[in-house]
Amino acid sequence: MVSMFKKRVLAYLIDWFVIFAILNILAWIVQNSIEILFSIHILNYFIYLLPIFIIFYFVYLEKKKGKTIGKDILDLKVVSEDGGNITYREAIIRNLSKLYWIPIIFDLIIGRNVGESKERILGQWSKTMVVEVENLREESEESDDTEELEKDEKSVDGDESEELDDSVDGDESEEFDDSVDGDESEELEKPIE
Repeated sequence: MVSMFKKRVLAYLIDWFVIFAILNILAWIVQNSIEILFSIHILNYFIYLLPIFIIFYFVYLEKKKGKTIGKDILDLKVVSEDGGNITYREAIIRNLSKLYWIPIIFDLIIGRNVGESKERILGQWSKTMVVEVENLREESEESDDTEELEKDEKSVDGDESEELDDSVDGDESEEFDDSVDGDESEELEKPIE
């Protein structure tokens, strides 16, 4: 089995491959259409477009789907500490160091040496974590099972108490009604002497 760290590194490399593929295709399209009109080389501006596209790619996908393409391939998901979806604020904070290679290396080294978890430092600050989707499914299935058991116990307890209430109330009330009605009617039927 592959460790979580190796999965995350591989997912990150896949994401970089996807980002560069998309940007190269866009640059080629723009370059060929603009070069006809102007002699501007779009690749000169690549260094400025890259950070914008990186932040957009990671923030948007992690907020909307909880995972990027690389994370999706490796069954990883970004969740908040409570297990829910992350907000845009959390997504922006956790992805700031992904702009270039050097910041993410420092983010990883500092995060592994400081704090309780082995999460990157910006992951700790944003109160998010990366989990395996399989583990997330198992946890949700376990919580669903416990909820179903609790519902079953409540419904069984409720049914038993209703049956007991009905049988006790019904029998007592009938006996009480019979005895009262019967005694009064006998006394009324006796002639007065």
